[in-house]
Amino acid sequence: MKKLIIVAIVVMVAMPLSMMAQTANTAAAVNLITPLTLTQTSPLHFGTMSVQASTAGTCVLKTDGTRSQTGGVNLSTAVPTATTAAYNVTGAVSTTYIITLPPTISVSDGSNTMTISSLVARAASAMADGTTGTLSATGTDAFTVGGTLTVPAGQAIGAYTGTFNVTVAYN
Repeated sequence: MKKLIIVAIVVMVAMPLSMMAQTANTAAAVNLITPLTLTQTSPLHFGTMSVQASTAGTCVLKTDGTRSQTGGVNLSTAVPTATTAAYNVTGAVSTTYIITLPPTISVSDGSNTMTISSLVARAASAMADGTTGTLSATGTDAFTVGGTLTVPAGQAIGAYTGTFNVTVAYN
């Protein structure tokens, strides 16, 4: 028995390592698809409003373009009127994409500022508020963006502006 074990050890040590090694041939691939494009068709504008000197408030602009106010904010129908930010997306047919919005946007007129928060998107393909959409059989979709503007009490009158980034990526 001892001789058998010694012979086995000698054979294993003498056997080239290449005889024990195994190789597998593995495939590698990639599928390139059409890059997404994003085109703004309308800017985000909360329209015309006023605020009471002693009461702050908000203006909520929904993704369907309707507005509501809270607190001391009073909405006006004067020009410029409210518009949701609107975008067209193109890319690979029948694929899903995700929309990334900033947590807040700052708008200013000189040294006076206000904040837009609670940004929300609505893709035409989703037909509900959310951050995903699906490109059609022709590789297109559209979405709108709304949010909540916080207006401090006695905020200075002016034409407040700012910018923000919207990103789309395949999901």
